Amino acid sequence: MSSSQQYQEATRRKRKISNSMSSTPNSVARNSNSSIDEPVLRSISLLQSDSVIIPSSDCFLKQAPSGQTKKPASWDVSVIPGIPLFYPLEQTRVSISRRESSPTEIAKRIVKCLEDLSIAATYNKDQALALAETMDGVQLHICLFQTREKDTLVEIQRKSGSSLSFHRHARIILKCAVSGDVNEDVNKRIMPIRRPVLAPPPSKSPRKMESALELACSMLKKDRLDANQLGMESLVFLTDATLCDLNSIALPVSRILLQGGPDRYNNDLHHMLLNYIQGKNSENDDMDDARDDLVTSNDLEDRHSAIMHYNALIVLANSLETIGSASRSELSTILHDQGLKDLLTVLVQEVSMAEVHPHNAYQATRCLSALLESSPTTRGMVKEMGATDILSNSHVGHALLRQESHSILAALGIDN
Repeated sequence: MSSSQQYQEATRRKRKISNSMSSTPNSVARNSNSSIDEPVLRSISLLQSDSVIIPSSDCFLKQAPSGQTKKPASWDVSVIPGIPLFYPLEQTRVSISRRESSPTEIAKRIVKCLEDLSIAATYNKDQALALAETMDGVQLHICLFQTREKDTLVEIQRKSGSSLSFHRHARIILKCAVSGDVNEDVNKRIMPIRRPVLAPPPSKSPRKMESALELACSMLKKDRLDANQLGMESLVFLTDATLCDLNSIALPVSRILLQGGPDRYNNDLHHMLLNYIQGKNSENDDMDDARDDLVTSNDLEDRHSAIMHYNALIVLANSLETIGSASRSELSTILHDQGLKDLLTVLVQEVSMAEVHPHNAYQATRCLSALLESSPTTRGMVKEMGATDILSNSHVGHALLRQESHSILAALGIDN
């Protein structure tokens, strides 16, 4: 085929394609009064619900459990927004028919479920939004939307924390939102997910235990926030008698943390633990200056301080329970030497802030329970500090905190 024949064949094919496109039913009709070169403008319309309010968590995050906001008594969501435009829904969601349950009933079920799971939460009635935080640090949003069929859509979003723990909690919350049933053993079934820490596996070798403490001490002395957190989590692991051997690891570590030891790092661990319990980040001014140079966000530093303080309370509670289970007289002697009144003052202050920090208050009540069982003189001191009234009103929205508070009041001989 010559070049002229190839050109004619290409021109014929081009005309054929052009004619077929102009004859399709989806072609755009031109205005008869317009010229051929005039562009054709197209437009589309998107259907949307009456309410397209996109949930904004910026202002709501200031009302999180770590803020200075009192938890509302109820979650009134009689009016809920529609699903926003261009809003990708999470897989952790469920749609509930309006014939089965109203939004108010669903909200009450969720509030009751969060209380039974000991999940701290604050609620935004205008946006039908709840911000919750589990005991292992998983932050999640619970949103209520109205579908086009006027049904209620419950969506749960993970904001931070372990994804495994989030899905385990989310499944139970969604199930409770539909049926309202919560397993009675749910707190035993959902245990806090512990991340890997820089500590050797449990062993009966004293040398390995000492190495773990030295490593934790060195991590706490570093000027990096993540290293400090790993060091404190290692102490949480080493003082938990359910994870480590009681006699060879948990008990000697608990003794060192509460009263110090012959080695320098033992005394350093003891003082650093007390500083974190009292809300002090460090006893070394140079280390504080280094943190100020490295950390530019006050929110990040505040969040780190809150995590370290919370983990320090867990370490203290684990240590008190471990030594108290082995010998109550030994625990009473250690507390008498270290100054029991100052420790009780800090713990009672934590319980008094249960509306703001319920998880911290729960760990403080664990400490108070161990102290009351080991030291008879503690009961009178606790009553003098006015802890009875605080404990009577400190368990709102937290099942484990309520259980510990009732146990302490019963030990004090007060009916609640």
